[in-house]
Amino acid sequence: MLVYHDYVTGDEIMTDSYKVTEDWDGLVYKIVGKYTTESDANAVAGIEANEEECEVATTTGINCILATRLQETSFEDKKTFKRYFKDYAKAALEKVKEKNPEKVDAFKKDCQDFMKKVIEHFNDLRFFQGESFNPDSLVVLVIHEEIDGSDTPMCYYFKAGLYEEKQ
Repeated sequence: MLVYHDYVTGDEIMTDSYKVTEDWDGLVYKIVGKYTTESDANAVAGIEANEEECEVATTTGINCILATRLQETSFEDKKTFKRYFKDYAKAALEKVKEKNPEKVDAFKKDCQDFMKKVIEHFNDLRFFQGESFNPDSLVVLVIHEEIDGSDTPMCYYFKAGLYEEKQ
């Protein structure tokens, strides 16, 4: 299994346990999420061991977000997000220069194109960060799209901000 970590914080951001595709000419990874409800495994084990009745804590959310314990965050407005993205893209660009210098021009163009789409849908987006909740870290974008008549969360991850680790 491949685990993808944030370059800035080292937080686990995503895994290849879900179908991962590339979008925007390879600028981002995309995972089609699914809403799920998970119960606290420790609580379930405690109930079984004690045979006592008690409430089991459950969490409802997007499967690929829950699996990596991402935390929801927000941006005050489009201007704040643009400022964040500009700073983050600058840091990611340094990683692209280091690892794939031939892709620098394409990366810059794709960032601009992607930002236009994000800003256009800004009010429909949800934002998530890794467990450390570092304000300089990668932000995962989630937008809902209708697929086969169902409201489906689409999760976008900036590739240049991630490194892989095989487990």
